Amino acid sequence: MARNDQSFGQRAADALTIASGSWPTFWAFTAVLFGYIIFNLIPFTRPEHFDPFPFEFLTLVLSLIANYQALIVMISQAGQARAQKRQEERDRIIQQQSYEMIMHQQHIMEGMVMLLEEYKENLVAASIADEEIQDTVDEILEKVNHERGNQ
Repeated sequence: MARNDQSFGQRAADALTIASGSWPTFWAFTAVLFGYIIFNLIPFTRPEHFDPFPFEFLTLVLSLIANYQALIVMISQAGQARAQKRQEERDRIIQQQSYEMIMHQQHIMEGMVMLLEEYKENLVAASIADEEIQDTVDEILEKVNHERGNQ
């Protein structure tokens, strides 16, 4: 799909899908999760942690991220499916036009073959006529030479 055909939301969904499916994003997300867990497990200066051990807030955030990411991936896939359908329709039209052009060219070629066969027949007829004329001329010359010889 051309970039101009997409809405801002589709372009953003595609960009997020591409970014979230990369190794750098995976490692960065893993580092953030481990950092969050370590920060909440080790008591620094205060005895109470922001999100203690069962990490309920982290679980909530991860669930929200997973839900939104799934929606974004589905939006991106739907856009790709629409683009693929448009491309298939363009390909079908091009294929149909190519078929029609080939059939037209085949019709023209058949006409040219017929004209060439007719031309060949005319040439053969002309050469036969030329041979007959040549035979007649030869007979006349023979008669003329025969009469000259008799004189």
